[in-house]
Amino acid sequence: MIRAAVLTAAAVLLAGSAPGGALREINCVSATAGVCAQGGGLDAPAHLVVSADGRNVYVAGQTGGIAVFSRAKAGALTEVQCFSPGAADGCTAADGLKPSGLAATPDGREVYAATGDAIWVFTRAPTTGQLTAGTPIPAGVSSLTVSPDGRNVYATGRIENGTVTPTIVLLIFARNRSTRSLAQIGCLANAAGIASCTHVRALGLGLASSRDGRSLYASSQRTIAVFARNTKTGALRQPAGAGGCISMDVPGCAAGRNMYAVDHVAVSPDGKNVYAAVRVSSSFNTYSRNQKTGALKQLPGRSGCYGPAKDGCASGFDTDGAPGLAISPDGKYVYGAVSGQFFPVVKATLLTLLRDRKTGALSGGSCVSGGDPHCARVNALGGVLDVAVSPDGKNVYTAALADKAVAAFGRGK
Repeated sequence: MIRAAVLTAAAVLLAGSAPGGALREINCVSATAGVCAQGGGLDAPAHLVVSADGRNVYVAGQTGGIAVFSRAKAGALTEVQCFSPGAADGCTAADGLKPSGLAATPDGREVYAATGDAIWVFTRAPTTGQLTAGTPIPAGVSSLTVSPDGRNVYATGRIENGTVTPTIVLLIFARNRSTRSLAQIGCLANAAGIASCTHVRALGLGLASSRDGRSLYASSQRTIAVFARNTKTGALRQPAGAGGCISMDVPGCAAGRNMYAVDHVAVSPDGKNVYAAVRVSSSFNTYSRNQKTGALKQLPGRSGCYGPAKDGCASGFDTDGAPGLAISPDGKYVYGAVSGQFFPVVKATLLTLLRDRKTGALSGGSCVSGGDPHCARVNALGGVLDVAVSPDGKNVYTAALADKAVAAFGRGK
């Protein structure tokens, strides 16, 4: 049964308008009863997306399920639907639905979920945001993204090959916007000899597209691969030499640093910078982007990363374990998730970092946390993994694995 998912007034942090991009908690929804309202389909939430029209937030759980929320004018979330294996929590049954990746189309018509062995295609009702599941498309992928023009879906997965380094593949799909069907038109792989795939360098699972649709980035343990996208056909081409990747240790790539476990990559709205959340290095890295070729170059010195001072980064807030980030639509702020290496409550923090729109460098702004005494106290951030900003820039949303919760925040100007 779907439960009411809005906090009572007493449970909402009644702060005034937050200054300078700072956040104030509006409400939270969790799989367990407590401070947050209780909802379904929230077992181990790790990924979330906001629909392009801003009406809905979709949250995917690693161990199974998708929760659908309507978004109020002020940003509060109300659960309107959920899917779960075995119809747990009174949700619609969706056996085999264990999403490791989630994406929504820019026209608002579909939501896609990658489960490791298939792409689930959900048709979205434009007025309510509720989803109808279609027939899953067999595909060994765990992450996916949709091009800004809606013409293509890009999905990555791994092929275990008995070695320490698995083979990574990137599948290219053409999306028919009339029939809503997907047709595979290409494949890239980080190893030679994979049938029908083009061999490329430094390929990773994490995906991010530039707003102009001309570049696609794929992040891995210590690298970010760069691909030029043909905006007419959707085909991808990796530039030669250093323009095709940036890495700590891959020969021929541009030189990067503090890149141990690049978990998440995002491109600034103006296209000038790419930012990476790096879990083991515990930093948020800043790269300048060549807007013609997509090539990346890490900013020099302390401007190149926000994190531990001992690693030569700009510092201030604790950044231990940095799995996710999101950029405000106006490009002024980068919101960074900090969860610690093993999800301790004291590390459950969401940072508001100030972005220099000329250089792209990050500096400290403010923070909210479940345990850090230097930050404003909030709920439902334990094991925070993903962050998303609403299209109007007024709200920030988080998915927290350990707390089994999604939280909504209001954003200062």
